Amino acid sequence: MSSDPRIVARLERLPMARPQYGILLAGGLGHLFQALDIVIIGFMLPYLKVEFDLSNGEIGLIGGAAPIGMIIGAVAAGLFGDRLGRKSVMLYALLLFCAASVSIAFANGLVFIIVARIVAGLGGGAEAAIVSPYISEFATGRNRGRFVSGVTLFFSLGNVVAALLGSFVVPLDDGWRITSVLCGLPVLVLLWWRRSLPESPRWLLSQGRVAEADAVVTRLEERVVAATGGRPLPPVPAMVDVPAAPRVSTSPWEVWRNGLARVTTATWLSSFVFLFAFFGSPGCRHCSWRSEWPRGSPRSTASCCSWRSRSATSPPWRSATGSSGARCW
Repeated sequence: MSSDPRIVARLERLPMARPQYGILLAGGLGHLFQALDIVIIGFMLPYLKVEFDLSNGEIGLIGGAAPIGMIIGAVAAGLFGDRLGRKSVMLYALLLFCAASVSIAFANGLVFIIVARIVAGLGGGAEAAIVSPYISEFATGRNRGRFVSGVTLFFSLGNVVAALLGSFVVPLDDGWRITSVLCGLPVLVLLWWRRSLPESPRWLLSQGRVAEADAVVTRLEERVVAATGGRPLPPVPAMVDVPAAPRVSTSPWEVWRNGLARVTTATWLSSFVFLFAFFGSPGCRHCSWRSEWPRGSPRSTASCCSWRSRSATSPPWRSATGSSGARCW
């Protein structure tokens, strides 16, 4: 493994400007579409239930299909991201996600939907796992935490977009099919944009591809100078103290070695609690899929996505009334 401390020092002394924020935007938009995909299925499930005459168990299979794919995709992204590069994994993950999302619009049954959701999860999980490392490797040490945490903003925006589509598009005739297309097609634009992004110079250095890393940093320096109105860049420090690049390992046990067990445990537990609270919290008792409601009745299609319950045929601005007469919010 070869490295050049001068290249890393040139990257670290760059001021944050439009080129780096463009990389953040290109990466963050992928998180937006991932959040959109995760949340929008909650709005679509009641309509899929009626469309294909599904049982509650089959609805549960659809809801749990994407997370299965995400687990596999996230693990694969880490392995292939170290071997093939960050950019390649991001592009293939996004392409997989886009194709699976759009394909749901043409679903003709339960098996089709489940397979499409698993494939979409593969792409979404890989996307989520690789974007943050890619973005962090373009940020400087003093700005890296703030820069990477900005990605979470896009995840929140994805929730908002999902709520809007779920309220105003999904209830239309074949609205869930239209929504699937709306969730997938814009990803093609993002895919085209990401093709122009450079590979991570830090990853290139870890692979001994010093000349390519130098070319990436040189181009980035030119763009930063142009973005800052021609202002000269800070000088490169004469004495550079860059820690040695860590050994790249493909073993899943690496995160439990060399003093990382405590960090890994804390990270896994906090992530589990957050995601369980976010996705697994029970909904309103009046607006879940009530087993005592007759199959196919409008009330059996009511859903609660932390917003409101309504029948599949009522306008998006009108809330439904629960079985006890209480209004469900």
